[in-house]
Amino acid sequence: MLKENRIGGLAPWQKVYTNEGPEKVETLAKKGRFVALCWDGKKGRMAAKWAEIRPEKGKRAVVRISTDKGTFCMSKEHPVRGADGKERPAGELKKGMRLHAGSVHKSNGKYLEVGLQNKQKGKLRFQRLIAQDIMRRKIQGMDVHHLDGDTMNNSLKNLRLMTPTEHSRLHTKETNAAKLKSGEHNFLTDNPATEWWACRAGKQSKKALKSAFEKGRALDYQRRSTKAQMLKRLWASLNENPQIKTLQDYTEFRKLAPSKARSLKVSIRTHFGSFPRMLKEASKRNHKISGIRPAGAERTFAATVERGENILLWSNANPNKYGTGI
Repeated sequence: MLKENRIGGLAPWQKVYTNEGPEKVETLAKKGRFVALCWDGKKGRMAAKWAEIRPEKGKRAVVRISTDKGTFCMSKEHPVRGADGKERPAGELKKGMRLHAGSVHKSNGKYLEVGLQNKQKGKLRFQRLIAQDIMRRKIQGMDVHHLDGDTMNNSLKNLRLMTPTEHSRLHTKETNAAKLKSGEHNFLTDNPATEWWACRAGKQSKKALKSAFEKGRALDYQRRSTKAQMLKRLWASLNENPQIKTLQDYTEFRKLAPSKARSLKVSIRTHFGSFPRMLKEASKRNHKISGIRPAGAERTFAATVERGENILLWSNANPNKYGTGI
């Protein structure tokens, strides 16, 4: 039994995101240990963690939190992570507040990709995250193969870590050619073995390509980090004052001096194009609370997570394996 971080107050019909997709809490309570997506505060990113769910004694008052991307049900005491990084009990949340959004998206139309949200590294395919966090394997320069060919089936029994050479032997020449053309297996995937093919295809030296890649990656990480910091500051301001609609509202709320306000305007134009676009980008990456109402007294469940914090809750209205949760 896991004895790390206990998170109580989950409604029985609330969904949790696992390596096999979103599942109801009451169903997971019958399974024992499972792999879930959680926020790891020490690593500053989303992580795959071992977890288990057990029923709590008695009944507790449950609230239904409605956001612009779905609904979530939990007790008033359940901790919820805001977009500004602060945790608050569900009972203290208010309409207009922004909540942290954990995202899972489709990559190349067939892989599940997790939004890490650790400033620099933006996304990682779910199977690679599982290999790294659950299997405790070094994934750099390695491939993670789906044994049954279903790239959305990330059950532990279906994943095998292998070298790129071993992986390529399992596929036909036509498949490899198609992957090379689409860019799925090229040097940008942090795969040294396939980097040779990219160099040969472009008739450039490996050293020159690697140098260009490293330089471009560093600049890309710097831009992502700056944007993430700007969005985090905006989320914090919106949680305190949901009425911010314009750049003037934003600068006045932050009480910026004219010179700093001009500097902020330039940064926003550089990274987002305009303040309305920045607001739109912010809304994509968090859940804006549209309403909170009582959902009655229910028997609740507690999730215990191995070396993790908030477990990723999935909208009850979303039947897909991709989307966003809180």
